[in-house]
Amino acid sequence: MNAISYRYIPDGAEHAAFARYRMRHNPAYLLLLAGTVLAFLAGCGLLALVAGGASIGVSGEVAVFLPVFSFVMGVMLILQYVVSPLITANVRLGIDPLARSEVSGVVDAQGVQFQFALGTGREGWGLYEGLVDLGNSFILVYRGQPDLGRCFPKRAFATPADAEAFRALATRAIPANRLPN
Repeated sequence: MNAISYRYIPDGAEHAAFARYRMRHNPAYLLLLAGTVLAFLAGCGLLALVAGGASIGVSGEVAVFLPVFSFVMGVMLILQYVVSPLITANVRLGIDPLARSEVSGVVDAQGVQFQFALGTGREGWGLYEGLVDLGNSFILVYRGQPDLGRCFPKRAFATPADAEAFRALATRAIPANRLPN
């Protein structure tokens, strides 16, 4: 099997796609998100009750403070845990020259070789649990860490045929690829 070369300069699209994938496949994040949504909905419901003149079983300032607090906390948590991960990579790309440096390497039967501004490395196929196709990029997900992986934008490959060859090689090389897309 011939080695497949890749070369790219990171951009925000791949990072945002990977951030969305990580959010969907991290159980702790999903629990936190569910709690955030519940806090937000509770705040909305309490605000609606208070605005409608209903008594919520507490007096005075607490009747106003509790729904407003729940609503504001829900909004803050949504911004922190949903919006922030999606924009963090783009901000980092804007201020960190190393984040914008070229990544290159080859993929072959032994694994993935990569080179970037800080050095080089090689990872064997045994480190990976599976391959995920996110549309504009592939993610090789690390074994036992479903929210961590190595991103390969499809534009990094010289031709669409090279991207498909990468998919075929990774699918054959990674035993028991059981990851959802």
